[in-house]
Amino acid sequence: MSLADLPLLHSTRLCDLHFESGKPLAAASGLVCLADRVCVLGDDLNHLGVFDSHTRPGQRLRLLPGKLPKGLKARKRAKPDFEILLEWRGGLLALGSGSRPTRERAVHLPQLAAAPIAFALTPLYERLRAELGPLNLEGALLQGEELWLLQRGNAGGPLGNARIRLHASVLDGLLLGADLKPELGLRVEPMLLGELDGVALGFTDACALPGGQWLFSAAAEATDDAVADGLCTGSVIGLATPAGQVLQRWRVAGDYKVEGIDARALPGRGLQLAMVCDADDPTRASPLLLATVAAR
Repeated sequence: MSLADLPLLHSTRLCDLHFESGKPLAAASGLVCLADRVCVLGDDLNHLGVFDSHTRPGQRLRLLPGKLPKGLKARKRAKPDFEILLEWRGGLLALGSGSRPTRERAVHLPQLAAAPIAFALTPLYERLRAELGPLNLEGALLQGEELWLLQRGNAGGPLGNARIRLHASVLDGLLLGADLKPELGLRVEPMLLGELDGVALGFTDACALPGGQWLFSAAAEATDDAVADGLCTGSVIGLATPAGQVLQRWRVAGDYKVEGIDARALPGRGLQLAMVCDADDPTRASPLLLATVAAR
C-alpha cells in the first residue's frame, strides 16, 4: 500500500486548549494522559498545561523560572523547546529537542504537586551529536530499562528519521547530578517513514503500548531546517513492533500537525488515541483530538 492509499483516521475535536487566564496553549508538543488529567507541553512555554477536563480551562504548572520574550523571533531563540513528555519513575519528564544550546534542558516532576527538578542534558546531547550530527529530538518512550529517543529527519538533513536506543539509567544519573556514563548502550536505527503529498514525513511523538508495540506520530512539514517551521500537509499515525517494523499506518483526516500522542487499550475495541496539534500560530489554541484505531 502506498502512503497515498492510507486509511483515514477520523477524530473528534474535543476542545481547543486554553488556560484559566484565557490565553491559548498555542504550540502543543507533548502529551501524557494520566488517570484523571491531561498533561500537555508547549514548546515555547516554561510551563506545563494540566487539564482536569476537556470542558474546562487548564492550569499552568511552572517548569522553569523566568519569563520568555513576547516577540516571535526572540521567543524562538530563548524557548526551551520542550518537545518530549513521558511518564518517568512515577512522575513526568520533559526533554528539550537539542536543536539549539538553549534546548538542552530537562525537567522532572516527581508528582504534579511537587517542585520541578531541572537538569542539563548537554553531556548526553553532545555525545549524541558526535554520533549523529545535528539533533532534533521529538519523541521518546520507555521500554523496560531502555529509553528510545526519536530523531526527526528534515528534508536535506544529514540524518533521516531514527530511533536512538540507550540505557534509561543514563537520564537517572544526569537527574541526580552524576557524570555521564562512558557506556550508554547506544544504538541508532534509521527508520524510513516515506512521504505524504510529496513532503517527507518526520517523527513528532511516540508512546509505548502493552506487549512492546509502540505508536508514533509523524508530520509532513516542508522544511529542511531543525528550527524553522514549514507548511504542514498532514500527519500519519503508525504502529510498530519492538524491532521497529511498521505494521499499520493511518493518515489523520485533515491537515493537522500532530505533535503529541497517548493511547489506552479498549478491550475488544482496539486503542483510544488522544492527540494534540500545533498550528504554528501563537494566537491559535492547540486542539485536543480523540480517535479510535483497530490495531492488530
